[in-house]
Amino acid sequence: MELSHFRALQAAKLVELKRKLTAAYPDAKQRVEHIVSLLIAKLEYLRTTTLADYLLTVSLASREFPEFEELMPDVETVKSLFERSS
Repeated sequence: MELSHFRALQAAKLVELKRKLTAAYPDAKQRVEHIVSLLIAKLEYLRTTTLADYLLTVSLASREFPEFEELMPDVETVKSLFERSS
């Protein structure tokens, strides 16, 4: 998978997840929007050298809202991102 394709898919998932989370947690709307904004900013500048940072941020976000775990790619996807960049 190309990194640009991965970024686009992740951004689309984030928009969908934001809608779902703000509906599920109306009292935490600002917190959800903050986390989504942070992840979108990381996606904007995502490179293979910053992929681990993005994944760590997704992992931390999923501690607060388990639904963010949907953004975590499988190991094969991560491997393919690194192979494509070589």
